[in-house]
Amino acid sequence: MVSFDSAYSPAAITDYLSSIESLSGTNFRKWKEQISIILGVMDLDYALRVDSPAALTAESSTEQKAAYEKWERFNRISLMIMKGSIMTAIRGAIPDSDNAKLYLAHIEEQFQGSSKAHATTLITKMVTLKYSGSNGVHEHILRMNDMASQLKGLDMEISEGFLVHFIMTSLPAQFGLFKINYNTQKEKWKMSELISMCVQEEERLKFEQPDNAHVAITGTPQQNGVAERRSRTLMDMVGAPLPHREDNDALEVVPNDVPPITDPAPIPANEQPLRKSGRERRTTISDDYIVYLDEADYNLGI
Repeated sequence: MVSFDSAYSPAAITDYLSSIESLSGTNFRKWKEQISIILGVMDLDYALRVDSPAALTAESSTEQKAAYEKWERFNRISLMIMKGSIMTAIRGAIPDSDNAKLYLAHIEEQFQGSSKAHATTLITKMVTLKYSGSNGVHEHILRMNDMASQLKGLDMEISEGFLVHFIMTSLPAQFGLFKINYNTQKEKWKMSELISMCVQEEERLKFEQPDNAHVAITGTPQQNGVAERRSRTLMDMVGAPLPHREDNDALEVVPNDVPPITDPAPIPANEQPLRKSGRERRTTISDDYIVYLDEADYNLGI
């Protein structure tokens, strides 16, 4: 069995510190999560869970002395681990304290603004994130669940019903019938039911479109239907495919019995026959002028 001193020796503490990502100002949430895991595994979070006991006096009992020594030891090692995982430039800006719990609270106060910025980034990602089909719908849902969990840690909890609806809106058009089926049901799905249903729907779409590795990067069902109808129409117009032949086979030339059509020889302009017009011929002298001439022959002096 590993003793207490060997488990918390300087070498062991150094190994634990090497597995923690240094606090740089932009990774506070990740740093705090790693610190909590390390202190919990080493059973050093006692000083973070229990307030500092009263100072020892000459009248303190043996139990009180043992409890104080235990807390003081865990508190000192916790401070070593936290301070050793913070960059020097940042460590100087954090108010110092001999209490590990109070020192962690000071760190949170320093990075409260970055936490708000991180929350804004997470919300923006959730709003704009769409399923692309690159890693499967199961991983897509787990990714959105992880962002919701991070927001919960920032006091921005999202209900499960709202998250399920939010995930449904992030699915592409290929899941159109699946979305309609979900919206027509009165029962609300739990997260486990949503994951199971989405995985089944993705497998069904892959089965209907075997040539596509991921359903999200293919065309919509309407586009696929139009393409299929066009392809089928072209096949009907072309007819049966030509028989297979080897490359060395010669093509058979079928003679054409129809004589070639030649243009008639041009007729010279002076030999072309004259055409007779079929229109009625009319005189160029009007009738009124003829009547005038007749009256002139018979001048009665009127």
